[in-house]
Amino acid sequence: MRKGDSLTQVLKTRGLTKDFALRNLGKHLQKSNGKWVVSKTDSLEVEMLIYSKYGLRTIVTRSSKDRSRIAKYFNDVQKALKKNDASILEKYSDIKIVDAEGKEHHFETGLEKLYEIEETIEEPEFLEIYQS
Repeated sequence: MRKGDSLTQVLKTRGLTKDFALRNLGKHLQKSNGKWVVSKTDSLEVEMLIYSKYGLRTIVTRSSKDRSRIAKYFNDVQKALKKNDASILEKYSDIKIVDAEGKEHHFETGLEKLYEIEETIEEPEFLEIYQS
């Protein structure tokens, strides 16, 4: 919705109901001028995967900005691995994500380590960064 889709479009795409959205998004979803709008940021706790120096890890994020950053990083990791181009990941070398417990996590940017991690994933093409 933050990119312009309506609540109806998003719910239909995800196979969810309006009751589910209202119950789970709470104060982050409100009606304004007859349209449902979502807040610019939120503090919902969501489990996500990240590539770290320790391998593939699940962390709980509290920030929509962090979730967005993780998603962009995952896309860039796939590009970097396909092109064998570490420069794609340079912008992530100093970024840290703070999880719901206050622990800092850094993105893995080394191609060798990322290739190692990819080899441990049974079906990398079906890897979901959002965990349940």
